[in-house]
Amino acid sequence: MFILPLFWLFIGFQILLELGLRQRHLSYSEIIEHAFFLRNFNALEITFFPESWSLAIEEWFYLPFHALLWLGLRVVSRFNIAFLSAVAFFFFFQPSHG
Repeated sequence: MFILPLFWLFIGFQILLELGLRQRHLSYSEIIEHAFFLRNFNALEITFFPESWSLAIEEWFYLPFHALLWLGLRVVSRFNIAFLSAVAFFFFFQPSHG
């Protein structure tokens, strides 16, 4: 949770760099997708701030995984089944680029 303000600050810095030094126009959708970790779902090649892909993968794992595990424990009330179901969900329903 504490990394988000720094992440957004760095995105702002990257936007200024792209506009000022590289003279590259960024669309609002591209900026929003990066800011909310959605760029990995629909981009084959990330040209703006490509280093952010790993943080996006981590955020999509750490936030929904625990919610899915909690939901699984509410449904089946056995940790090993809930855990394996959550792992299988993330294994089979990961974003695909090809």
